[in-house]
Amino acid sequence: MAVRDRVRVAAPAFIAICAVSIGVAASLVPWWVTIGALLLLGVAVLGWLSLRGLLMFYAFVAVNLGVQELPVDVGFAVTPDVIVTSIVIAAFAAYFVMRRQSHLPTYVVPFAFFLLVSLATLPTSPAPFQGFKAWFRFLSYPLIALTAAEVVSTREGVWDLVRVLLLSSIVPLTVGIIQLLTQSGEIVYVPGLETIVRLKGTTGGSYTYSFYLCVITLLSMTLLFERSHLGLSTRTSIALAALAALSTASVILTFIRGAWLALIAGWLVLGAFAYRRLLIAAPVVVALMWFFVEPVRARMLTILMPSDTSVERLILWQYSISLFLERPVLGHGLYAFEWGLTDRVRSVLPIVIEGTSPHNEPLQFLVDSGVVGAAAFYASVLLAARQGWMLLRTSKEPLFAAIGLSLIAFTAALLVGGLTQNPLSSQPAVSIYFWLLVGLSTAALRLHFRALPQAT
Repeated sequence: MAVRDRVRVAAPAFIAICAVSIGVAASLVPWWVTIGALLLLGVAVLGWLSLRGLLMFYAFVAVNLGVQELPVDVGFAVTPDVIVTSIVIAAFAAYFVMRRQSHLPTYVVPFAFFLLVSLATLPTSPAPFQGFKAWFRFLSYPLIALTAAEVVSTREGVWDLVRVLLLSSIVPLTVGIIQLLTQSGEIVYVPGLETIVRLKGTTGGSYTYSFYLCVITLLSMTLLFERSHLGLSTRTSIALAALAALSTASVILTFIRGAWLALIAGWLVLGAFAYRRLLIAAPVVVALMWFFVEPVRARMLTILMPSDTSVERLILWQYSISLFLERPVLGHGLYAFEWGLTDRVRSVLPIVIEGTSPHNEPLQFLVDSGVVGAAAFYASVLLAARQGWMLLRTSKEPLFAAIGLSLIAFTAALLVGGLTQNPLSSQPAVSIYFWLLVGLSTAALRLHFRALPQAT
């Protein structure tokens, strides 16, 4: 095996070790050391391992990059995520321009239409700068998926990216455990308990942390259930079981009710499509949490209290509908609700601050992008999930079928969770891993169809 080939094979492990070291160092050294190390590692990986290395690096560290703002006075917040995402977009876009791809996945067309609609509304948006930042972020998502689909060209490559996706949770979960032990997470008041501590990992917030861990839980559970077909060793199976259990417990300890619903929805999808035991296990887990974990029960019961945030959200939803009806076709512009209409929203809910979302993703897309943009976005999401269905129904390769089922379950989780949160519109770390899983499914589907003539 040539030296360069050996480097390519060892890339996931190399990136994992470096990223974990940097993640641990982030709490021990000045911020500029961490940022400098991340950028240098990114440049090194890009130079030595080409686009595949950049993708692996990005998949591993993306969840950790949006937390700390750099002390740069340019009129808006600059985070490492902005810098790395800019590099990723430039590299991915250049790749596709040079390759001149003509056969694109079906989900690209409606997503491109969504981007065009969003760009067209920028001149009339009440928050054009924030809208452009959001548009820039949304642009990266299909590029991430397409890049994963292009550079992952073998079954071993599929496994490599799956490993990186799972290993990306090491630093967030480790920090979450430290937050639990030191009670240093987000402090939330709950009637009857005074306060509870929410875990937030390295993502900067409990909402992003909880929904990000949903994909880790669902993917690890699917692989665990398929361990015999995949030929996994006992050690690997134990590691997957531990990861699934730790991720599930961490989602519970974020005390984000929308994420609880999302994870249960993902479990039920896994149970309905393949693993019937989960149809029993899911309600059993809910019952155990209700009867034996007092903070969970208290958090659920707060829904019935007049002071609960659910009352505020009902007001936000009602006003969101009136805002949507003002511009129902193309909407007010990306992130208009969060940044451009704050003063108007504050007239019905005085506690609203800039950056507050309506806590309902369909409503946010309707307000920001209108019926046309919202329909285009959700069409792209459903077409992406359709790839998972095709893999599940047609692929004889257990790994590909497992990836397809994980994508279906995660899509269902995000759609259900989106009824009370905004995981796909306002939580970049969640969207990145959704579209990475989409790209992985595209790659698996291409490998599946490529193998069909040989089978016949």
